[in-house]
Amino acid sequence: MKIASFFLLLCAVICANTVLGQNGNPDLIVSSVKITTIDPALGTFSCDFSIKNIGTTSVNLDENGVTFTGFISSDDKWDNSDTRIHGIMYVTGKLKPGQSTRVRRFESRTGLGNEGYLLFVVDPYNKVTESNEKNNHLAKKRPLTVGQ
Repeated sequence: MKIASFFLLLCAVICANTVLGQNGNPDLIVSSVKITTIDPALGTFSCDFSIKNIGTTSVNLDENGVTFTGFISSDDKWDNSDTRIHGIMYVTGKLKPGQSTRVRRFESRTGLGNEGYLLFVVDPYNKVTESNEKNNHLAKKRPLTVGQ
């Protein structure tokens, strides 16, 4: 009886961790983006952004070649129909669970349109095995405004 109870408890813990996404992996999200400059004449913008590890283990961004970029989208969901904008940036450092890093000055020469969304994405090429691969983006409604 004790062995059966132990295995039932073990199964419950494993199932709970799987459902909650706590499977011993990091989980990167774009926690904030702030538009800092817009030049409509040149069609450029720049922004500062923060990335956070909401997973259960640390991640070395340097070793994994983690990047940050943007996509133009008709909705606020990131998928294969979205168009990558000009500009990509390597993100460096190590993030422990719960830790964030702020990066200044991501710049792009495209993405200023008036309709749809601009999606900012960390690890778009899945270099890091994460507990949730579907939460790596943050959407901003276009047209962009400074401070948005």
